[in-house]
Amino acid sequence: MVQSRDGYLWFGTDGWGVSRYDGRTLQTFTRNDGLAGNRVDAILEDQAGHLWVLTDRGACQFDGQEFSPVTIRESGQSSLWEGAPLNDADGQVWIGTNKGVETFDSRQYMREQGLPDERVNTLLQDRAGAFWVGTDRGLGVKHPVDKRFRTEDVTGRVTALLEDQNGEIWCGTESGLWRFKEGYWVLVEAHLGLNKGTVHALLEDSDGLVWVAPDQGDEPL
Repeated sequence: MVQSRDGYLWFGTDGWGVSRYDGRTLQTFTRNDGLAGNRVDAILEDQAGHLWVLTDRGACQFDGQEFSPVTIRESGQSSLWEGAPLNDADGQVWIGTNKGVETFDSRQYMREQGLPDERVNTLLQDRAGAFWVGTDRGLGVKHPVDKRFRTEDVTGRVTALLEDQNGEIWCGTESGLWRFKEGYWVLVEAHLGLNKGTVHALLEDSDGLVWVAPDQGDEPL
């Protein structure tokens, strides 16, 4: 679900297209309206105010009037979407796929560029400009001065990433929660109130509390 800057709420569905809610009425768009596919995997609004909709049949962009198809690479071939899209500080849209990270200016990052695995689950750009990529086999990071990604000391399937108000990176995995503090990764222990298991999502609220969505319930830390 995304709220666009004009106030609309957008909802992706599993086979019924994308719906737009204005507070009173719900309007649904499908392939008949120019949507690439009816199963919506992700929605993102870029810095120009365009809405990106990623579907099971490709990506498209909504300019406020109509949907237009877009492709990642010049060949027009695109990989399957995996991780949520990311709009970076330069306005470029990054997509996590089952073949690495791709951008809509035809860049691609795979294991040859240092990623620990090519199946990407989650993306983050921190305030210093570094890109963090969570994969099925660990976490990769690329700082602005780096030409390649390097693998961090977090193993297993990475499922969620967050930078908090203090600039610390939180990493959710299938085996628990990690926190990058003062140059080291620390596993958040169960005595802090977090149950072991997969961390599905991370969110920091306005009070600076980090909320964790584990296998059961939501827990603040």
